[in-house]
Amino acid sequence: MFKRNLYYLDKNQAITSLCQEVYDLGYVEGDFIDEVFERELLSSTAFSNQLAIPHAINQNAKHSFFSIVLNDKPMQWDKHMVNIICLFCIRKNERKEFGIVFEKIINVFSSLDNVMKLKAANDYSEFIQVLSELIYEPT
Repeated sequence: MFKRNLYYLDKNQAITSLCQEVYDLGYVEGDFIDEVFERELLSSTAFSNQLAIPHAINQNAKHSFFSIVLNDKPMQWDKHMVNIICLFCIRKNERKEFGIVFEKIINVFSSLDNVMKLKAANDYSEFIQVLSELIYEPT
C-alpha cells in the first residue's frame, strides 16, 4: 500500500488510520492496533532522518505487508519530524526472509541522501524502483 501526501493530525491518527486499513483488508487480527500502540509506548519508532516505522510487537500478520505514506511536508512524530511512515507486519513463516530484507531497508533509510531520493518518488512504482536500486547498490 502506498499513499502520497496523506497528512494526519498526529502520530496517533496516523497509526489508527493505517492499522484500520490493514485490518479492513484482513491482513491482521483485531488486536494489531493495540500491539502497534504498545510497541510505540516502549520507544518511539521515529528515526532522526525523516522516517517512522510503526509496527506491532508480535509479527503475526495473516498477510505480510508494507503500508507506506510519503509526504512532501514533515509531520511531528514524538521528537522527530518525519516525511515517511512505513507500517509493516510479517507472516510468521516469512520472518527469516524478511529479516534479511528489513536490515537492508534500515541501512537505506540510515542515509539522508537515500531518504531524499525516496521522498522524490511520485508513485508506488517509482518508490519501489528507487528503494530496490538503493538496496542492491554496490557498496
